[in-house]
Amino acid sequence: MRVINAGTEVQIKDVQDLWGDFRRNTLSKYFPEDYLDQLSEAEVLKLPELETIDQADIIQMTIAMQTMIHLLEHPESDERQLELFEKNKRILIELGIPFPFSKEMLTSRNKNKRFH
Repeated sequence: MRVINAGTEVQIKDVQDLWGDFRRNTLSKYFPEDYLDQLSEAEVLKLPELETIDQADIIQMTIAMQTMIHLLEHPESDERQLELFEKNKRILIELGIPFPFSKEMLTSRNKNKRFH
């Protein structure tokens, strides 16, 4: 039997704040706001019910989001960054966060121009 320790209120709020910052401040550098709004309306950019997630998974989710923010704020085209991107994308998806974006956004020099 596995004992599940739910995330604390502070951890849950931190994840929600981090996700909001990620959407507003990071993804908006790559995609137009109207496109992000469409994804939000379609519930593609939606967090799962965090109150039901194990504390260890909340911590892993936080680390994966922080890593993705760093990778997208400081894009490089080296193989290590691409591997980190794919690894953390997989973690987010496994933890119930849809992440429909590809690693090509790391190598895009024309941020926010490809989707106009």
